[in-house]
Amino acid sequence: MNYFNRLLFVFCVMFLPAASLHSQDAEPWREGIGLYRNILFVDEQQSVRVKVTTKQIKESGNPKQWQLFIRDFFHNEVMSLTSAQTSMSVDDNNMWVTIIIPRVHALPSGWYNCELIVKTANPDITNTADFCVVPRRFQINPADAYFAIGLVPMSVPKHRQPFIREPVAIMLEKLGVHACKAFYYWKDVQAAADTPIDFSEGDRASTILTGHSILLMPTLEDYPQWSWAWKKGELRPGQIPESDWAKKKFTIGMPQPDEASYRAFVAKMVTRYKGKIPYWEIGNEVNSVHHGCSETEYANLLRWAYETIKKIDPKALVVSSGLTGAKESWIKTVFDAGGGPFCDVIAFHPYRYPDAIPEKANTERAEGYGLRSFIDDCRAFKDLADKMPPRTISGKKPLVWITEVGYSTWGLKGMALHTSVTPEIQAAYMVRMLLLGQACGIDKFFWWRIESTSGGGMGILGSVEDECQPKPAFAAFATASRLTEGFTSSELEVLCDQTVYVCRIKRGKDTIYALWAIAPGKTAIIKNTVSITGITITGSKFTVEPKQGECRIGLSDFPVFLINPQPLIFQ
Repeated sequence: MNYFNRLLFVFCVMFLPAASLHSQDAEPWREGIGLYRNILFVDEQQSVRVKVTTKQIKESGNPKQWQLFIRDFFHNEVMSLTSAQTSMSVDDNNMWVTIIIPRVHALPSGWYNCELIVKTANPDITNTADFCVVPRRFQINPADAYFAIGLVPMSVPKHRQPFIREPVAIMLEKLGVHACKAFYYWKDVQAAADTPIDFSEGDRASTILTGHSILLMPTLEDYPQWSWAWKKGELRPGQIPESDWAKKKFTIGMPQPDEASYRAFVAKMVTRYKGKIPYWEIGNEVNSVHHGCSETEYANLLRWAYETIKKIDPKALVVSSGLTGAKESWIKTVFDAGGGPFCDVIAFHPYRYPDAIPEKANTERAEGYGLRSFIDDCRAFKDLADKMPPRTISGKKPLVWITEVGYSTWGLKGMALHTSVTPEIQAAYMVRMLLLGQACGIDKFFWWRIESTSGGGMGILGSVEDECQPKPAFAAFATASRLTEGFTSSELEVLCDQTVYVCRIKRGKDTIYALWAIAPGKTAIIKNTVSITGITITGSKFTVEPKQGECRIGLSDFPVFLINPQPLIFQ
């Protein structure tokens, strides 16, 4: 059954004492939002219920028998329950099956799929739902964290429901997110030059996230028409007529703000959130058709923002616009045009075609989107940062952040770049890119994004309309964060004719090894005389016992983690 069919079901989490098994009271932090009830956390004692909405239930009468099968990420059956072990309540539209888990350890950390078979007088009803069990997050100073994620815009028209709410922040905190990115659309918060900025949504979002030790990076973009330096119908140097612009016969040329208006807006934003918002990203994908400007224009914009921000809040970091694609030559031209000293962080968005796997170059793909390997993309930006002049204020070299990257699980119409991959492959590519980024010296990594939208399934959760069921990538993000966040070093070794990848990650006294293969039939042979603890991509533990002085682990697309205080020797 495909992923869309699984999204017909809502996995609801209830925290119930044994005496109140049939109670339908939701756990407090989830009340009123109707989301995340399929995400279980190990510090909670839980019962789980499955909600199915279908006309078949009405037609089947009051079902008396059913069976529940729970399978893990690798399709292994881990639990089977019958109607004698669970309870069901039926109303006019819904069927509820309550799964009793006296202690959460009955299901260890991991991602699971639940198949429900209801016996009826008509053909049996069979459907599925997804859920996961997530361990406690690794504690770290949020400013030092590597793992981050993208959210929906924090500036929204008043008629729309805001996304950043208290339950969202609690879920992000429990997941292990320490920083997030959210678009801030200037045009949505200031209708005219002589009207005040509406800070209400920004105030609420920043207060909520800060209260859960999550750092916020607004991306300032989408300039109101009244602020444009060149007005509709006018031409600027090198600009083509608007008649051709409307026909999309252009490469770069979206309206940019005038200096006075932009500095005034940035000053008001930074003054409002000084000490609350530590990062400011200046524009989004400014080298693209949709958001773009010339390199010289962006050099000016970056300087205006940097000077304004640092005058008010010297500790805040100014992040250059994440570039669409790994195109360091574009931002180098910006720096050569005078923008070099005016950013603390160089950002890019190394999206790749699905057939351009992270480890390999694909000569059939476009520059910046898979023509090089993801490893070479990261190294190119690190090399650019190393050659940059010191930052104006700090005197240090700029950091390098990936502020967006992702793969869609149901594609974007008309965009070959975002052709669909399976939820399992999305999880594999995400973890491999996270690990490779660490090894290449990337300082912070934002996956795009937390939830999926109707326009594209890049999120590690399903869409809000489908109550945000977790994809395997949700559990994989949590696993990688808990195992490698706070790392002090990461070294990459490539073995077996460039087909086996090993990351050696140091954190405290432990060495964590992440291993995977991009070719079938590969086995890691480890010289060892004691058992080794392993953890799968979604957090399930396993043990490898030695035989004749060595441990053997079959490798695949899906990384496995090994934790050992002593170095391991691979053959």
